[in-house]
Amino acid sequence: MLDSGGVIALDRREATAVYMLPHPVGADALVHPYLVPAAAVAAHWRGDVCFHAGGFVLDGRAWGVLAPKDGGKTTLLAGLAGRGVPVLADDALVLRAADTALAGPRCLDLRKGAAERFAGATPLGMIGDRERWRLALAPAPAETPFAGWVALGWGDGPPRTEPVALAGRLRALTASLTLRTPPRHPQALLDAATPAMVRLTREADWSALEPGLDVLLDALRAAGRQPGGLQQGE
Repeated sequence: MLDSGGVIALDRREATAVYMLPHPVGADALVHPYLVPAAAVAAHWRGDVCFHAGGFVLDGRAWGVLAPKDGGKTTLLAGLAGRGVPVLADDALVLRAADTALAGPRCLDLRKGAAERFAGATPLGMIGDRERWRLALAPAPAETPFAGWVALGWGDGPPRTEPVALAGRLRALTASLTLRTPPRHPQALLDAATPAMVRLTREADWSALEPGLDVLLDALRAAGRQPGGLQQGE
């Protein structure tokens, strides 16, 4: 059952998804968001894990991006794309064996306020439960070695990063599972929580976007140069 109405009939043997919807949908809507649940189930069948998360590539390695609703995930990814950083996914990040991230659709769906700040965002009208403006993404690798996670939060003061301990990583990832069912392999979620996670805290203001990106990228690049990477509490 889809949140916006209708159902999907999935056939594992035939590898098909048949959508039965109360109204017609175009290709734009099918690409995103309607393909997400089908992709999540297909990932589950393969033993992969799908998260409600974004993703980007830095220095050849993928970082997943977690955020609560209205947490600025898509805006941060649009800012990264504007800097030429490859974006892997927006709403569905699939991990294979916890060490490989798979690319998603080549688009970001913004709200009106964000779309006004990013050149090239195209209005799509109502899709699902909200109006969307679509920003096309550059091609990205189908598979990228996975480095770790970025968790977004709002807070006062200058943008800052801090490592997240294992218990916090597990809580964040469990809350971000696309399917509300345990992974096929019980170890999969723990494996996904093993890589580093860094929390980026910044003010909920447009003026904090670029400084926040600077702080985040500096922290991740510095971690990549250190033998132990990000130092994490366990």
